[in-house]
Amino acid sequence: MYPTSRIPVPRSVKRYPPDATHRIALASSPSQQKAARTALRSPRKFAPLSPSTAMRRISFAPTPKRNTRLSMYGVPVGLEKRQGGSRRALNDGKRIMVCARKRPMSSAELRTNATDCMTVDCERNTLKISASRTRLDGLTKYAEDFDFSFDRVFDADASNSKVYRQVVRPLVEFALKGGKSTCFAYGQTGSGKTHTMFHPKDGLCNAAIKEILEASGSDGCYISFFEIYQSQLYDLLRERKKVVPCERSDGQVKIMGLGEDHVSTAEESLQLIQRGLATRVTGKTGANAQSSRSHAILQFSLKPSSDCGRLTFIDLAGSERGADRAEVDYRTKLEGSEINKSLLALKECIRAMDMASSHFPFRQSKLTLVLKNSIIGNVRTAMIATVSPTLQSCEHTLNTLRYADRFRDLGANNRAETEVEMEMEVDDSDASEGFDGEENEPLGNTNSWTVSPMPRDRATPVKTVTFASPDRLERRRRTVMDTITRLQHHVQQCTDADVLELLGEELVTLTSAFQTLA
Repeated sequence: MYPTSRIPVPRSVKRYPPDATHRIALASSPSQQKAARTALRSPRKFAPLSPSTAMRRISFAPTPKRNTRLSMYGVPVGLEKRQGGSRRALNDGKRIMVCARKRPMSSAELRTNATDCMTVDCERNTLKISASRTRLDGLTKYAEDFDFSFDRVFDADASNSKVYRQVVRPLVEFALKGGKSTCFAYGQTGSGKTHTMFHPKDGLCNAAIKEILEASGSDGCYISFFEIYQSQLYDLLRERKKVVPCERSDGQVKIMGLGEDHVSTAEESLQLIQRGLATRVTGKTGANAQSSRSHAILQFSLKPSSDCGRLTFIDLAGSERGADRAEVDYRTKLEGSEINKSLLALKECIRAMDMASSHFPFRQSKLTLVLKNSIIGNVRTAMIATVSPTLQSCEHTLNTLRYADRFRDLGANNRAETEVEMEMEVDDSDASEGFDGEENEPLGNTNSWTVSPMPRDRATPVKTVTFASPDRLERRRRTVMDTITRLQHHVQQCTDADVLELLGEELVTLTSAFQTLA
């Protein structure tokens, strides 16, 4: 007795994919219908994939992230235990380096005996987050561990000098050779981004400018400093003069009206940086008494030409949730909304590039438009994810590390890499039905999917990835619309402003993700 899925089928029987009838019905003439039937029975033609897609498909361990991507191609996969980070390690020569830096406990956190939920292993460059969870009964508490792996991990006792030596110095060397390098800090508000980038004594930008001036000698370098505040760009060295980002025909972004100051000594450069920081917009929030309310971008150019070496430091404003804010005025809420929207746009760009989308939404915000030159092309980029150690900030920390891990995966998406062509095989003898020659051999009796690199002329026929039928799509559409109707009812009944604000932020995230995937 054969299992249902293994019943032999005579060669004379024409086998079509489940949606073959629907595809053939779309043909308007008998000749087109005949061509559709012939195409469905003929061996599959494989189109070459981009190197980013190829590297992405072969570079991941079995994590839910990998399973989600494969399921988008119709691959039946199971969900393994949840993991926080990719197990793939990047070499120092890669164009993207991602680091995580743990902030030490503040005096206020020590006074309240806050719990440290983070374990750092600097030798293995790993982080473990122990998050507190509640079971469905609403009473039972348990701990869930999340493991992350990055190119560099720094504990709370690591100095800015150590971070500079291991992260920024390779960027400086690349810029001195005529390349374009970028270092940016990303994380929750109050996690130490500005301290890392612009500390008056040992900030990363201070150490970088000293090394650049020593290498350039009498030529010196040029400094420009601007901020992005509420979707507008302001020159911090020109009394907050408004400047405009413009995208050139070659895809590069130029900041029109941005001034450049020539410096030849470290003292001059540090004075300019401190003057710009004094002009930058800051404010008090419920999460941080001295919070940066804008994204600050500091650029060092070895020459005033756009083709010269350039090193850019970006201090992103910290993200925060509505529930974390204290009673603040309308302006502070508006600033937080603009910050979250720009960071959300950055996350959508990272998600689109990570999924090898055909469209990268860089024009969605001024921040992503400015960062385009730092991510696309022959550049070197370092991301420093600053995280808070307390259990109270655990969700913020997980969110930061997840997107840092996703940004790390972009290191494989170098467009200059050799073209690698991929295919997905299904170990099912039904996949060989309707093929001729040596490609007609059965593939085995398993149901597992594998992803492997293979030249196009040796590609094995692949089972057709089917699309949902019109009836099934309509049923799912009705289910989604019913859910939206119930959600509208809950929104009308809700009286908590913070809950509505959180819901609005989640809906913005969902809408942007849908537009990216559509």
